Amino acid sequence: LAGNSALGGVVALANGSVVRVGGGDNSIPTSNPSTLAELASALELSAGGLQRALETEARIGCEFMAQELSKKEAELKAKEAEKAKRAGERGDNANTNPNANSADKADEFAGVSEGQKAKILKKRAEKEAKAAAKRKAKEAKTAGGSAALSSIFGAGTASIYPLLSKCNDLSDSTLLTELETTIDGLLSGGMQRKPKVPKGTRDYLPEQMRIRDQAFKIIRRVFQRHGAVEIDTPVFERKETLTGKYGEDSKLIYDLADQGGEMLALRYDLTVPFARFLAVNSVGNIRRFHIGKVYRRDQPALSKGRYREFYQCDFDIAGVYGRMVPDSECLAVACEILDALPIGDFGIKLNHRRLLDAILDICGVPADKFRT
Repeated sequence: LAGNSALGGVVALANGSVVRVGGGDNSIPTSNPSTLAELASALELSAGGLQRALETEARIGCEFMAQELSKKEAELKAKEAEKAKRAGERGDNANTNPNANSADKADEFAGVSEGQKAKILKKRAEKEAKAAAKRKAKEAKTAGGSAALSSIFGAGTASIYPLLSKCNDLSDSTLLTELETTIDGLLSGGMQRKPKVPKGTRDYLPEQMRIRDQAFKIIRRVFQRHGAVEIDTPVFERKETLTGKYGEDSKLIYDLADQGGEMLALRYDLTVPFARFLAVNSVGNIRRFHIGKVYRRDQPALSKGRYREFYQCDFDIAGVYGRMVPDSECLAVACEILDALPIGDFGIKLNHRRLLDAILDICGVPADKFRT
């Protein structure tokens, strides 16, 4: 059983390599040996086929990379030649006098102390060093070699390709040792890119999590003191549920790939999912709170605390209640939470569409100008 399993694995690897190079007609047929001798013979044949398939795939890959490298080198050389041509044209058209600015250069540091002059010269030297490093990198890419190869295929391929391309016998023991050493170095992270969090997000360290957990506990206690119950909804909704509900901000919704026949999107806030929750569950009067992450494909401003992934703490009263009673209670809840959190003095700005409508109406603005 173990031998047949190994045989199946070798055949699958060999046929996968054959398919990748477009040689489906040369695939290794599957066999079902009934004796150990037949199994050993089938394993030997399949292993040989796997080696030949991998060698063919490696050669074709090296040929492809050599072609792409030549194309890239030609493109870079053409660009550099075009830049040199434009620079030469600008030099021919410019009527410059090498002695025209000599007086300005001589007076450049007039009235400047030696300390300031040293700082200016130091900054210039740093800029020149950076510019020289950039020029050197461009020249290296133009000249080809590992720099150009790395820019096209990445650092890992740049380290493996020279080993494969310089050796005709891919079963050579020295080559295999060098490949094993190189691959071990790649897998150990020796040439991996420095990991970073996605734009507009952040990690929370244990101490930060402790502070956030304390804040959430304070907020939950206030919500519960006002008789609210906690709910939760999926972090993603049907796209048709979310789109069209936010006006211009609808373009900031994160779409998800269609994996099961539904077009989905990450929730933009907790309000629209709550409306969907009420409709689906046929809920009557409810005081609910919801603490959860929301996502906005916005341009983040981390210095101002605007992220693409962040928490919202919602408190809503849905159903039939006395006029303005839920509104006043929501204000009371906000005040109690801000009083309980150690944030100091605060102010609340009330935004209500009816108040805005009333202001515009008093000013004599026709309703059709501000209501569409």
